[in-house]
Amino acid sequence: MSTAAPTEAPPAAAPPYPAALTITGPAWSSRLAHDGRVFLSAPEVHLGLLSTNEIVLTDPQASRMHAVIRWCPKGYVLQDSGSKTGTLVEGHRVYESTLLLPGQHVRIGSTELTLEAVSPPPAPGVMAAPASIPGPRQSSFGHWMALQRSKRYWRVFVLGLASYLIAALILNSTDNDKIVPLVAIIGAAVVPVTFVVFCWEEGAFADMPPLTLGMAFFSGGLIGTLSAAILYSVVNPTGSSLPIAAGFVEETTKVLAAVWFLRDRRLRSELDGLVIGAAVGMGFAAFETAGYGFESFLVGFVSFVQTHPLSDSFAHGFGAMETTLWQRMLLAVFGHGTWTAIVCAAIWRERGERTFRLTGGVVLAYLIAVGSHALYDGVAFNNGNILALVLVSIPALLVLRFFILEAVARARLGAFAPPPPPLASALAGYFAHLLHFGGRQAPAPPPQLVASLAAATPVTAPAAATPAPSATVCPRCGAPVQGDARFCGNCGSPIPRP
Repeated sequence: MSTAAPTEAPPAAAPPYPAALTITGPAWSSRLAHDGRVFLSAPEVHLGLLSTNEIVLTDPQASRMHAVIRWCPKGYVLQDSGSKTGTLVEGHRVYESTLLLPGQHVRIGSTELTLEAVSPPPAPGVMAAPASIPGPRQSSFGHWMALQRSKRYWRVFVLGLASYLIAALILNSTDNDKIVPLVAIIGAAVVPVTFVVFCWEEGAFADMPPLTLGMAFFSGGLIGTLSAAILYSVVNPTGSSLPIAAGFVEETTKVLAAVWFLRDRRLRSELDGLVIGAAVGMGFAAFETAGYGFESFLVGFVSFVQTHPLSDSFAHGFGAMETTLWQRMLLAVFGHGTWTAIVCAAIWRERGERTFRLTGGVVLAYLIAVGSHALYDGVAFNNGNILALVLVSIPALLVLRFFILEAVARARLGAFAPPPPPLASALAGYFAHLLHFGGRQAPAPPPQLVASLAAATPVTAPAAATPAPSATVCPRCGAPVQGDARFCGNCGSPIPRP
């Protein structure tokens, strides 16, 4: 039976000497850092914008999974992970696995990393124990919590929530009907916008043009909601609240809003599908929540206006809208973003080299999303409370977790990632592991990865016999170069020095 996800399993051979990286450039963080250096104490050390990397870069020219340094019997091997801007070793862009030597410089955007032996390399054939390298100084959770203090997403949430409370207070005290749409829009947008900012800061949207992200969010709201209105009139013309109809209609229209992005050849990975699906789903959730809030206001107002004073009817309508907005704010992360991310992750997972492939895995993911949506709406339509809605959302969240783990693991393997196993068997193995029905055994490393490590050779700097003249400007972009800098601060090109 397949395991939960194709997690990487690097060769167990230890390097011949312990080593560390010194890093200069834009801000970075690493749980392997100790006394200003990052010790290569793990068999694989990944670098990039994504927060799951062992070295998290904030360099705008870095990709979400930019490069990886692996142990091998020869020492330490660098492999570019298919980054957008490339990785330089001693000024040369590398495409194959490259053996790093102590003192060599690696360039990622404006960030420079230098490999250094922690102690003098031993004689050939003598293996130094990598255990002598200091380990991480804090837990992964403590490291994550420390990073959150500098993030903006929680500030966006606090500001959005405060804006909603202030607008709602003013509406409640003035009965100004012109503020009703504003309150509905703010309440509908707080959580989806916070979610998008969170994903952006975690590096999930790296390698994705900002315009693409904005279009995904907006198309989920506009195309998704308008297509759903049309399809509802065909599938459910009576307008009855059938949960299965809601699941079928809305999951179908959100997928239609997302498949347009299959045409973009820059977005090929399972991780791309996952984040596009989440953005489309959150856009749909924001537009739909605004609509539900306004509908609640109208229903509450009309039901009171015939038998109560106008001011009381207005207050009742606002109270109904506020209840709807609060509930949907609290539950936003359990709904549309999760369901659409599941389907889109499966579509991108199964596509291979084609634009689109309809496979059993895609159908299975679609049925999971429709079923989860129908179950959620069934509880909601029967006056289910928030706790009940959270509980029925757990299976879909676990499936989403599977896709996240698999997508990140495949991104970490890069070009060495093997074809994914059938989705049904992969999910069965994942849930069996969660329920402790079977042990989990890490798969062997892909043969092409082992061969690449064995064949890795070092990159050497240009021979000193043909020195280049000293430069005060970059030969590529013409920008001035300060002092004895080895790389251009503007474009990252190597600067020839005598």
